Amino acid sequence: QASDALTTATSIVIIGFQLNPADALARYLLATTLLRNYLHPMITVVAPDADTDHWPKFFDDIGTHFRRDRRRFEDWVFQAHP
Repeated sequence: QASDALTTATSIVIIGFQLNPADALARYLLATTLLRNYLHPMITVVAPDADTDHWPKFFDDIGTHFRRDRRRFEDWVFQAHP
């Protein structure tokens, strides 16, 4: 079900997940579904500690762009989303 949802999504928001190299299954699922998604969804990563995550390299490796939102989860939830 996750694969189907990601393959047809027009917007994806990832909150507080660093995508460590050990998260191989999550990397595989996300990479394969994004490569099959012809809608080219807007991807937002909500994470204040951008220096500790692996998102830029991951998206660069699969040729996909993303938008960084450096707010904390609580701030993102309680403030209007762009």
